[in-house]
Amino acid sequence: MDSLDAYGQRKPIVVNAKTKTIEAGNGMWEAAQALGWDEIAVAFVKDDKAVASAYGIMDNQSALLAEWDLPTLKDLLEELDDGETNMELTGFTADEIEDLMTQFHVPNPWDPDGSELDNIQELIGYNLSSFWKDLPRNGGQAYKYMLKLPMRNDGGNTISYRWSRTNSLATERVVRTYMRGGDLFYEMCSGWVTFSSTAKYWGFSGKASDIWDKAIAFDKKQIAKMPGQGNVEIAKADCRHTGEPDNTYDFVHSNPPFFSLEEYSDKPDDLSGLGSYDKWLLAMVDMVKEAERILKPNGLANFVLNDYRDKGFLVNMHADFIAAILQGTNLKMWDIVVSEVISQALRFRKKAYENRRTVKCHEYIMTFKKC
Repeated sequence: MDSLDAYGQRKPIVVNAKTKTIEAGNGMWEAAQALGWDEIAVAFVKDDKAVASAYGIMDNQSALLAEWDLPTLKDLLEELDDGETNMELTGFTADEIEDLMTQFHVPNPWDPDGSELDNIQELIGYNLSSFWKDLPRNGGQAYKYMLKLPMRNDGGNTISYRWSRTNSLATERVVRTYMRGGDLFYEMCSGWVTFSSTAKYWGFSGKASDIWDKAIAFDKKQIAKMPGQGNVEIAKADCRHTGEPDNTYDFVHSNPPFFSLEEYSDKPDDLSGLGSYDKWLLAMVDMVKEAERILKPNGLANFVLNDYRDKGFLVNMHADFIAAILQGTNLKMWDIVVSEVISQALRFRKKAYENRRTVKCHEYIMTFKKC
C-alpha cells in the first residue's frame, strides 16, 4: 500500500471480461481500496480458465514467490498439469515446478531442532492409539500418487482382478509413528512398495527388494511416480539373504506373504509357495534374523500379518510368528497394533454368521527392537 500511495499506479490490474474476476493485481486492488481510491486502471482480457490460472501464477512468480499461498499454488499447478497446458507459461521451468511440488506439498512433521509439539494428533495424524479402525481404502496423503496394481487371473483365466495392496493410511501411520527424521530404511518382500513409496513421500530414503520380476518392474515405476525428498533404490534380493552390510539400517519393514493365502509366483524360493505352514514359519524366522543383522543397534523391525482359517478353525498366525521370532532371534517385542481391514463383503458376513463366528477384518502390525 505504501508503494502505491507513493508512486501511484504504474500498471493496470488484469480483469477477465467474462467472469469479472481479477487475474493479476489483487494486491494492488486491495491497496487501492484501503487508500480510498474511486478509480483504477484495468486491462480487460477474455482468457479461458486454463489461461487465466497460468497467467495468474506467472504474474505472482514474476513478482515474488514468497507472496504465494503455497498450498494454493500447489493446487493450481496440479490442476493445470493436464498434459496439454504448457506449464512453463506459468513462469516456472519444469525443474522449478517439480522442486516446488516436492518442497511445499510433501509435509515434514519432524522438528529438526528437537523442540516438542504438544499436539500429538497434529504431529502424526491420529491419536496414537493401538487400534486403527475406520481406515478408508484410499486414505493417506501419498495415496493419490499410487499406481493401479496389475491385473491377475484366477484359475483358468475366467476371473480377472487386481492384486491386493496394504492399506495406504495404515502404512502412513507406520512411517509417522515409528520413524524419525534421517532414518534409513530397508523394505523386505517389497511387493508393490506401498511402504517404500510412502516413506519416500514423507522424506525418507532407503532400499526395497523382492525376488519377483513383475513386482520389481512395477516398483521402479511407482517410486519414480511418487514425489518426496527421499531416495529409494529398488533391488532384486531374497529377504533371507539381502547382501546388505551389518548394522546399516534404522528401520526394517516387511509385509511378507501371509503363508499361501495369496500366491505370487512359481519361483521355488517364493515364500507364498512353500506348501507347509511350518516351512513358512521357519522362513519367517530366517527373514527376521536377516532384519536383525542389517539393523543398527536400537533399530526397529516392523512386520504386518493377519490370522486365517484352516478348515474353519482359526490359526493364530501372528501369535505363532511372535513366538517363533522371540525364540529364534535376539529381537525384543516393542509394540503391536491391530489395524482394521475393510473386507466385510456381504457374502463373507453371511457365511460367518451361518458358522457362528466373526469376519476376520484386521491385521497385526508388530514391531521389534534390536537391543
